Amino acid sequence: MKTINDLLILEGMKEGIVLAGHRGLTRNVQFVNISDTPDVINFLSNNHLLLTTGYAFKDDPEKFCELIQQMHDLNCSGLVIKINRFFNELPAEVRLLADDLAFPIIDLPTNHTLGDVSRHILNYLNDAETEQLYYALHIQKEFSNMLIKGYSLAALLERLGHSLARPALLLNHRGEKIAQSHHFLKESMKKIEMEIIEKVKEDLSSAREGNHFFDSIS
Repeated sequence: MKTINDLLILEGMKEGIVLAGHRGLTRNVQFVNISDTPDVINFLSNNHLLLTTGYAFKDDPEKFCELIQQMHDLNCSGLVIKINRFFNELPAEVRLLADDLAFPIIDLPTNHTLGDVSRHILNYLNDAETEQLYYALHIQKEFSNMLIKGYSLAALLERLGHSLARPALLLNHRGEKIAQSHHFLKESMKKIEMEIIEKVKEDLSSAREGNHFFDSIS
């Protein structure tokens, strides 16, 4: 997961100034919200970064402090604000609280819109998900090609075990072994194979529904 520090290389963010909460720049960021509503806290959650002009608390430092405390309690990532839009500077009490909580507050330059910065951040955060999706499609295509070319079930299981870096075992609807990866050829794995088959046969209906049976195998 990316951190606030990681975002400081992005367009707009790299020109930002950390006004408070420097120790919290290692906080994780998973999602971005843009809002100027007084009840914004109701739409925030763990690892959320808030982008705002600060309009909702421009005349109320106490309310600003309350928001910072609530966001910290929710384990939010931090707050990016256009401080010159409605403030001359970050209120002293807000700065002190943010520093005490290690809650980052970053000043966004006025020449960048909240929407543009949000888009840059979301694109950056979604890179890992895009990569995972690409990998999944690649694996799906590879297995489809193997099926078209008539590869055996044993070859498919061997490839599956390689892709997962885990032993792979294929059973039929009666819990009988059809194919396996090479891992189960080892003497040390034969007992584990028997345990798996026995466990599956104990509750075939659940197995047929694809339910999970093992957290670990000793």
